[in-house]
Amino acid sequence: MNQKELDELMKQLDDCDKRIADDSSDYLAYFERGLINSELNLHKNAIKDFTKTIQLKPDFAAAYLNRSCEYDSIDEFALADADSEKYSELKKQENNEN
Repeated sequence: MNQKELDELMKQLDDCDKRIADDSSDYLAYFERGLINSELNLHKNAIKDFTKTIQLKPDFAAAYLNRSCEYDSIDEFALADADSEKYSELKKQENNEN
């Protein structure tokens, strides 16, 4: 990652922080911040953000998938598997509703 890309990610991170400060129930801001933290290899921060996303919106499948990847990155395989299973369950429910 070059400096320009890093600067852009830091700007996006700051934007998410501001959105969260304005509205602590903005689950998408937490999710987006989690994605940015993941890209910055800040796995534990990403896990915290995806966990908050799930607390705010328990049926948001993408948060489970991304948290699963982050758990895998820090060798928490049982937690990664549990989130992967939850993601699959939610996607099946979503497909049955459509």
